[in-house]
Amino acid sequence: VIDVDYNLQSPPSGLLFNENYLIASFFKSNSIKFFDLNNFEFAFEFNNSSFGNPLSLESFNNKIYVSSHIGSKLIELNLQNNKINYINSELLQNPWGLISMKNQLIIINLNLNNNKFSSLVSLNFNHQIKELDSNLNKEGLIIARYLKE
Repeated sequence: VIDVDYNLQSPPSGLLFNENYLIASFFKSNSIKFFDLNNFEFAFEFNNSSFGNPLSLESFNNKIYVSSHIGSKLIELNLQNNKINYINSELLQNPWGLISMKNQLIIINLNLNNNKFSSLVSLNFNHQIKELDSNLNKEGLIIARYLKE
């Protein structure tokens, strides 16, 4: 059991096991905390008000990506040098979910400000973002039609 009582304003909004860490994002406190899986202790954190309410976490291209839901961007954490990079694009609109597949990071957008349905976009190894062909089924769920390698 990991004690997560660090005076946080909310429970974790995203969890990811990566190498020797359990990584947790916290929506309200704009923080991403790392817990050592060897001793179940708090290890370190990234904390920044410009995160824009971090949600989902995914490992891709030897980095950790975090969806910035309110910020409409991706947060890229490089654990080799502890640097933070932000990826902005007009195709990122309230990103919610992240999943790595077929050499791409797939991002699920909620598109809250565009009065559009949810959409899928992908990020490749060169930081290029493109919209994916997707449709909504009758329940409002996204159906991916095509993913290129």
